[in-house]
Amino acid sequence: MTLIRLDNISRFYGANEVLVDLSCQVEEGERIGLIGPNGCGKTTLARLISGELEPDRGAIHRKKGLTVGYLAQEAGVEPGVTVLEATLTAFQDLLALHEDLVQIERRMAAGDHAEATLSRYGRLRDLYEKEGGYAFEREAKTALFGLGFREEDLDRPAEVLSGGQKSRLSLARLLVRQPELLVLDEPTNHLDLQATEWLEGFLSACAGAVILISHDRYFLDRTVTQIAEIERRRLVLYPGGYTAYAAEKQRRVEQQRKLYEAQQELIERTEEFIRRNIAGQKTRQAQSRRKMLEKMERIHRPAAGGRGARFNLSGLDRGGDHVLSAEGVTKSYDARTLFRDVTFTLRRGDRMGIVGPNGVGKTTLLKVLAGRLPKDRGEVLLGHRVSVGYYDQERAGLNPDSTVLEEIRSVKPLEEDEALRAFLGRFLFSGDEVHQVAGTLSGGEQSRVALAKLIFARPNLLLLDEPTNHLDIRSRTALEDALSDFDGTILTVSHDRYFLNRIARSILCLDGDSWGVYYGDYDAYVQARNRQSNDEFRMTNSEWTNKKIDIRHSTFDVHSIQKPETQAATKAERKALYEQARRADRERERRERRFAQIEEEIMSLEGQVLGLDEEMSRPEVAADWGRLGDLSQRRAQLKAAADRLYEEWEKMEGRTWNAER
Repeated sequence: MTLIRLDNISRFYGANEVLVDLSCQVEEGERIGLIGPNGCGKTTLARLISGELEPDRGAIHRKKGLTVGYLAQEAGVEPGVTVLEATLTAFQDLLALHEDLVQIERRMAAGDHAEATLSRYGRLRDLYEKEGGYAFEREAKTALFGLGFREEDLDRPAEVLSGGQKSRLSLARLLVRQPELLVLDEPTNHLDLQATEWLEGFLSACAGAVILISHDRYFLDRTVTQIAEIERRRLVLYPGGYTAYAAEKQRRVEQQRKLYEAQQELIERTEEFIRRNIAGQKTRQAQSRRKMLEKMERIHRPAAGGRGARFNLSGLDRGGDHVLSAEGVTKSYDARTLFRDVTFTLRRGDRMGIVGPNGVGKTTLLKVLAGRLPKDRGEVLLGHRVSVGYYDQERAGLNPDSTVLEEIRSVKPLEEDEALRAFLGRFLFSGDEVHQVAGTLSGGEQSRVALAKLIFARPNLLLLDEPTNHLDIRSRTALEDALSDFDGTILTVSHDRYFLNRIARSILCLDGDSWGVYYGDYDAYVQARNRQSNDEFRMTNSEWTNKKIDIRHSTFDVHSIQKPETQAATKAERKALYEQARRADRERERRERRFAQIEEEIMSLEGQVLGLDEEMSRPEVAADWGRLGDLSQRRAQLKAAADRLYEEWEKMEGRTWNAER
């Protein structure tokens, strides 16, 4: 059943068109991820769907009696209520029913045993039980605890909560209502990984339809079955989660690029023919081709990866092999110990992610390692010629009164304006935008300025605190691509699991009084955690204590965890590993040859399709139904053959991805 249908809606802000002639519908039980660059109109569309806004043009049709729950990015709470009471307001009908039952019980206790009173009490009690009256408080607490609240938080006044806590409270209240359609705008903001995983499970089990606005690609993969992308103020739909969307998007862009280039070549040849023959013996042919060009539906040039920022982190000072060593690092605030005896070492090229619940000290640890906070106990030592670049999620290094250009100039005061402008162009600041004052920029724009400053300084050790916060998906992908090519060392705090899977080669997990180091990306860490047998992946505090690290000498004689793949102790094991590597190389070469062959065949088929399109557009062919039918059948055969090749390509890419993983 269709819950809501949007027919050719448009929305303007002043003279600016945000959404133009957009049509879509949401069916019962659908899970849709809404994505697009910052500022493209995602929140506007969410507010239109939820009924908070009306379209300037077009119509929105909702199922009669449809209940919609909308979570805005900035949430407010009612004053004068506790956290639990604010959540229970989602059950207004049950609360009213409960109050009626209480009033009748008081009358009965005072001696009113009339048949009418007893009958009404019985009916209300049955209705209360049927509607879940004896379970709604438990459901409210389950949602609150799942989203990171503790038992002692339930009686706190809601108005004293932080902005992030208010957002989590609003989300809990919305979830327990269980509306037919949930519209959630960045619901994972302010959630740690544990709460995000709980929300994933809740959304997967809920019966209603869900529309999610999110830059969290891992979250989208685990919660939605369809991606809706706002592109050029219109909506484009893709089946599957984010990973399936990314593959299909790339395929469509590549296909459109080839079609665009082939059409441009055809147009160029046709225009050249027209120029040569418009006044000669072949004038009628030239005029016919001119009409054909006028009727031709032009293929748009595909966007070259969108407007995501382009990062460049190559050509850095190499530095020494040993980059950063920490032994027994401990930090407390008042009587609470955030982390104790944290010990690890980073060598050149290492990439470590730091994860853990909110409040365990991830950012504090990063600041201690960067020398921005004092440690209570332990040692931190940087290696030879190590230059540190620190990215603060609060962007504390930005001067709110400086322009974008002045912020970059503060890194290298003698650099020419032209070079500074060219560099800022890679971060989407062009023309007069470089003269914008930092304090007036959005959070995403400020993040881009801070990252630009960091990268312009060219350090060889990056300490990054939530670097993907405030960045849209395209800019996150561009950052990941750059960091993948970065030949220095990276230590990053992040809740972005997709980012950690692409960047991290080891994970440091902080969890209250304990900590552990796991080899591999985020998924490998989760698998090890779930298996509850982490001997191959994790080194406990006591094991580190037994491996004392002498960091007083510049030799950096540090003992690291031996990776499982380096533990082949016998000649037979080494030979087996060698043979396995050779087989993998041969298989990779075979796949690469087939990839090249498929690409040539696809280009040939699509060229033939374009040729048929050109022929079918000629007036004499359009009037010949028999010939037109033959050409249409041939075109369909060629298109089917190309589609089969694309399917083979996708399957091979899937096997390649799985093999590399």
